Amino acid sequence: AVVSTQSGHYGRGCLEHSKKLCECPVSKRMLKYRYTLDQLRALPEVVEKRIPRMKQWTSAVTGVKERKTKPSVEELERLAEEAVNNKYTETSDYRELRKIIDKANQCIKITNQLVCMKRRSSRAHSTSPSLKISLEELDNFLKQVIDLPCHVPDSSTLQEHYIKIIEFTERCDRALQKHVSKGQYEDLLKESRKLEIDLPQIQLLKQEIKKIQWFDDVTTLLSRPTVSFSDLQQTLCDGAAFPNLKMVEELRDKLEDKLMSGQRWEEKAQSVLNSRPRPTMPQLQRLLKEAEKLGIVLPTGPAVKSTMLRASEWCRILSDIKLDQSKGHYTSVKQLEAILLKGQMIPVSLPELDRLVDKVAAAKCWHDKASKVFVRKGFTKLLEVVSPRGSLTTENRPLEESLRESTAKEFTEMKKRRGANMLRTEQEEKGMISEDDNVYCICRRGVDGAMTQCDLCYDWFHNKCVSIAKHKDVKNSEMMKDVKYLCPVCQRTKRPSVDAALGLLISLRQAGLALPEGVALSYLIERAMEWQEKVRVVIMRHKPLLPALDKQAYIDQNISIKDRNQVEELMIKGDVIELNLEETTDLWNLLNVIDDYEVREKVVQEKKPCSKRSSPKPSPKPSSKPPSPSSLTNKRKKTPSDEKSNGSSSSVGVKKKRKDRKATGNDELCSVQECLRPEGAQVGWIQCDQCEKWYHLDCVSLSTAQAEQIEDYTCPVCLT
Repeated sequence: AVVSTQSGHYGRGCLEHSKKLCECPVSKRMLKYRYTLDQLRALPEVVEKRIPRMKQWTSAVTGVKERKTKPSVEELERLAEEAVNNKYTETSDYRELRKIIDKANQCIKITNQLVCMKRRSSRAHSTSPSLKISLEELDNFLKQVIDLPCHVPDSSTLQEHYIKIIEFTERCDRALQKHVSKGQYEDLLKESRKLEIDLPQIQLLKQEIKKIQWFDDVTTLLSRPTVSFSDLQQTLCDGAAFPNLKMVEELRDKLEDKLMSGQRWEEKAQSVLNSRPRPTMPQLQRLLKEAEKLGIVLPTGPAVKSTMLRASEWCRILSDIKLDQSKGHYTSVKQLEAILLKGQMIPVSLPELDRLVDKVAAAKCWHDKASKVFVRKGFTKLLEVVSPRGSLTTENRPLEESLRESTAKEFTEMKKRRGANMLRTEQEEKGMISEDDNVYCICRRGVDGAMTQCDLCYDWFHNKCVSIAKHKDVKNSEMMKDVKYLCPVCQRTKRPSVDAALGLLISLRQAGLALPEGVALSYLIERAMEWQEKVRVVIMRHKPLLPALDKQAYIDQNISIKDRNQVEELMIKGDVIELNLEETTDLWNLLNVIDDYEVREKVVQEKKPCSKRSSPKPSPKPSSKPPSPSSLTNKRKKTPSDEKSNGSSSSVGVKKKRKDRKATGNDELCSVQECLRPEGAQVGWIQCDQCEKWYHLDCVSLSTAQAEQIEDYTCPVCLT
């Protein structure tokens, strides 16, 4: 090699290209030798020895390239290894040999994959993923293997597999041409899975199977009595994927006709359901019949059927109401309102609905009117107050039967209550029980201030609790006559007159309504009229007793205890009837005549004054020894508030309003500014229920008989 001796110039070149090394003159260059002279002398001998081996190697490689021989890949690897060892790598033969070896290795790798894939597919239980190739790719690969100048292992196996694939494709083509059965197509498709190759015939097989399945589905669908709308749409959509065959077109036309019929029904059903005015039940029935003829389960079908069922059920409820009314079971206004609301929610024109609207409006108006007439504060249900006590507790029984059975029960319970309260009062008078141990009134407390006794149940009530002034129209104590007091528990209503109740009943019947409140009101009026007939007989028999307290009249009547009990029972039965009955006043006066005559006889015999019926102790019976105002402290019931105001020794809460006292030597002044100081064997006193002051009867212009009849007395000072 030629090199430059000048500093800064590096590099070397051959003799042929020495001029291109640098621009230095020849004198500045020098030659360098690779071998020494000794080595150069021995070099020809070495070259002569290597030339035969190289010619032999080159001849072998040339034979491979010219395909004179077809060695194995291992033999080619040995030739390449020999070239590397003998340093033949720089030759073109080595490079071509290397390409052949690389291509052969690549084919061997692919062949091994295909053979392994074939073996794996032959095992039915194998679930390993497979790599499918097309028939064209397999054909090209086999051609490549055949063109290789070396032998590839398993190439014969691959060729056999290729021949099987070709035979399979031919069988598939014949089957597709003959249009075999679905089972044969499925067998071919199952066989194709073992080939592990992507063939165009496989897609055709699948399409033929789907087509046969579609034919079967359409035949089954059309043979059903009813099919769903969605199934028709899906089947028609699936049939669009098949070629335009004559049979397919015919089936598709049938499906389209059926589908179009269903769509027309859907549009009609939607129009009917959303129409204004609302559709009638015959229209819905016609729609359902058309749907049955079509044999299609349509989307709007369930809605139409549900609407029809709801309307039928609502009409059945109205029929049941009429049937129940014939059996004695009645529907309340609230139940009618609930039924009306349910009917209004149904999108169907119901003729009965309009009539029910008017009926409910009339029933509600009548109910409100009757409630204003009957219901008082503290009670909310009209049916409860116009029915006998306890008549609404029996379920699943006719209302009339329940009302009639409860009437006798109501009378029995009231008698028990009267007897219990009377016994309690007698025990208090005799000192058998303490007043502090008992409770009274609606507040269920003990004695507290002025109290009034109910003339029906004989219980005692605080005046402030029951608002006595609200129940009595007291304007002038001199004009006060005999009055009865019924507690809020006994008098549950405003007690209108029989005529007012009859007017309500007539208006109810004119409206054509059948309400439980009307049945109860009718029974109430019936009870009142039957009671009035019985009372008139008794009043006519004992009429001479009513004008005056005449001993001879009482004797002439020859009234026995049985007669008195009969009068008392009639009065109790009349008092529990929630109507204003004038005959109750006559019975009350008759009982007062009988009781006052007996009391007056006892007083005359004992020569002592008598009281009406109330005493310092609560008792329905009159006291034979009335106390004086100064002696009332021993008969009163105390309260803590009164003890605080009057001292521990004083007492208040008097139940008695009028007292008589014997005249004493020193006359007492009453609370009137100009007291008349009456004198005599007996001086009458009366106490004001408002200010609780005592007055002479003569000073307030009251007679003894008038004072006996007064239950709540208000003095002239409190009246002004």
